[in-house]
Amino acid sequence: VSSTEAPTIEYREILSQALEDANPAEKKLAIQALSEASFSDSVSVLLSLLKDSDLEVRQAAIAALGQQRDPRAKEALQGIWKNTKSVDVAAALLCLGDEAAKAFLLASLGDPARKINTALALAAGGEQSGETVLQEALERGLLSLSLSILAADALLSFGNDLGRTTLQKIIDKDDALSTAAALALAKQGDEGARRWLSARAAASFEAVLALASLG
Repeated sequence: VSSTEAPTIEYREILSQALEDANPAEKKLAIQALSEASFSDSVSVLLSLLKDSDLEVRQAAIAALGQQRDPRAKEALQGIWKNTKSVDVAAALLCLGDEAAKAFLLASLGDPARKINTALALAAGGEQSGETVLQEALERGLLSLSLSILAADALLSFGNDLGRTTLQKIIDKDDALSTAAALALAKQGDEGARRWLSARAAASFEAVLALASLG
């Protein structure tokens, strides 16, 4: 694998440090970075994190396994979904081509209590029905800041400009969630967002992790 495609040794060390950290927020960001890496042990590391004591860390690992689209994760995810019928797990399985998970998510889209999470799951799997719901929710201002970042990131994958403008507004606020917004934009090649992260790297380990995930 060429040096331009493979994560560096330094990058791997940064991720290892964060994954061993007791701080769930840093673990989650490291998991997100790992989901985009090409390490040979990425799937096994993510599978081990399904047993983490923190629920949000486990959820992040589930999402990352879906994003990696590695069939080795399918059996473990199906086992979890059998017991939970969780939208998060169904989202990961949808990315792995599971038709039962897709049918479950499409049916769940009509449940107001699950609508946004289900739309995020469908969008992650490339389903346009998810994009439509998320765009409407952002346009009507129905989402919290953290959900707005997830929705905007999802819209970017469809080439939807509302995603970009939403993330830029969050970056401009320069608050605790701006790093996540900047990372979402930087992943799409936005140099302004990358510079924003670089300027904060000295004081923010989250910014360091975000930059590491970009390679």
